[in-house]
Amino acid sequence: MLSSAAPVSYASALLFGSAITAVTTCARDSLPEHHWTTAIAGLTTVFALGQCLGPLLAGALAGGPSGTTAGLAIGAVLLALAAATALAQRARTAPPSAPAVPSVSVPTDTVPG
Repeated sequence: MLSSAAPVSYASALLFGSAITAVTTCARDSLPEHHWTTAIAGLTTVFALGQCLGPLLAGALAGGPSGTTAGLAIGAVLLALAAATALAQRARTAPPSAPAVPSVSVPTDTVPG
């Protein structure tokens, strides 16, 4: 919306293209490994539905009395909710690892003889 210049378009694509990466990282940080595939598939599907339905809703709203203002306002609210949700996520703590095996030190400064 700010510009139609190519660098701005590339920056937009980079920012919005990273959504799936963020979803994958969130799922991996928040869930045990055996839930990753199902969670990432579900989140990606919901994201895709939003990508399909968002323009339809924005177009319907743009034809209304408030023009594009309502669509932009709803988009801003949804983005703020998504940001708040992302900030509220806590990383899953790793399960305790096995006890460390004591290391054996071998002196290297002794010379036989």
